[in-house]
Amino acid sequence: MIAKQVLSDLIWVINSPSLIGRYESPPFALESNLELDEGQLDERFKYLHDYHRLGGYFEDLVEVILTATPEYRFIGRNLPIFDDERTVGEIDFLISRPDGEFEHWETAVKFYLYHRSGIYFGPNSNDTLERKARKLFDHQLRLLEKSSSLEQISERTGEEVTGVATRLLTRGVLFYPWGQTLESVDIPEYLNPGHSFGRWLYRSEMMKLQQLDSDFVILEKRDWLSGNSLNPPISLTELRNEVDQRWFKGPARPLMVKTLNTKAERVFICPPDWPRDPSEPS
Repeated sequence: MIAKQVLSDLIWVINSPSLIGRYESPPFALESNLELDEGQLDERFKYLHDYHRLGGYFEDLVEVILTATPEYRFIGRNLPIFDDERTVGEIDFLISRPDGEFEHWETAVKFYLYHRSGIYFGPNSNDTLERKARKLFDHQLRLLEKSSSLEQISERTGEEVTGVATRLLTRGVLFYPWGQTLESVDIPEYLNPGHSFGRWLYRSEMMKLQQLDSDFVILEKRDWLSGNSLNPPISLTELRNEVDQRWFKGPARPLMVKTLNTKAERVFICPPDWPRDPSEPS
């Protein structure tokens, strides 16, 4: 069962459009070229249902794809860079191409909701798209610009790394307010105009979901990549009750659902106080 979920997520990583389009997205092996053993996937990802850091899971998926792609030789992952014994960052991936050239990859998977204030907030509202993009462009992607950083990587990996090409692999979905078209939003220039998108609304607006003429499935955080879930289909009435029960039992956080019609549309349902002030407890 785990292998089936992982395979769906792997295909999603391969086939989904980039979220951030400023850097060229790396080429991947086609789905038909991936030779993966389901037993090995079950063993490697046995933590899946207890794993809460989506970014780490995403990196694991990228590593699986890299090692299964004959055009690349996998060298290392999460390689630290130091400045006077102080860690200044980590290289997500270092690989080499058949021509012997090296590539430094940074990866990110993100889900943001566009707010009328013009800000893309993460579901917990402490994270924003602008902050993440600035960190990628101004810091992460520049970690190997210094010759001293290349020397560290060479020493740590045993490779003679004198220069690298930089690549950025981003996946995710951006959600826009119910009734607002993507064309009406002045999206940041660094975003891929063809990014994946969904919609969001407040709990008080849930009756608008009747317009979708569909049952729903709740997507737990582990389901956010491909959107496949083991949760049962539920009606809109059942969904409203489930939202209320979850928010009554614990912190009221935005909840992602997917329609079960042909569009398989994703929708975030948000509590009335979203986005919260970052200084407030969640």
